[in-house]
Amino acid sequence: MKELPAHCSRTDLKKTISKLEASQQQLDGSIAFFFKGDWVCAITLAGAAEYMLPVVDENADLLARLKAHFAPSGDASDESKFVSYVNDQRDWLKHSQPNKPQQMEFSQDDAINLIMRAYSRLFASTNTQSENMLEFANWLIQTHPELSDNSFQQGS
Repeated sequence: MKELPAHCSRTDLKKTISKLEASQQQLDGSIAFFFKGDWVCAITLAGAAEYMLPVVDENADLLARLKAHFAPSGDASDESKFVSYVNDQRDWLKHSQPNKPQQMEFSQDDAINLIMRAYSRLFASTNTQSENMLEFANWLIQTHPELSDNSFQQGS
């Protein structure tokens, strides 16, 4: 059997964390998986991080801004269809849906979308960025300047 790190040994240790801390850990994990090329895990964790937090600022929340842009009528049906569309991959990964295909394609852009959504919500809640968030923001600014906006502060 492979030798495991000490923190993997059996323990009775318990940790208490807040929703904010859990969301931060999920986003950091998502970014780490993203940089390893594991877009499925990146999407799953970013989706979880995003929905743990409330919308603090509609103008800073990327999903709220996307809804306003792509479903501007305010019609609940349009908004529902849009939200269903942008969450399709995330939901496919976390729910058994017999009416959905048994295979789905995932791309780097799909992972970027979910990470940016979680990032915008977490940043609006904390106004701080972890090391992983800064690394992702710097990478995004360098590789996709058309996607970056004021939500992403370039680290020094």
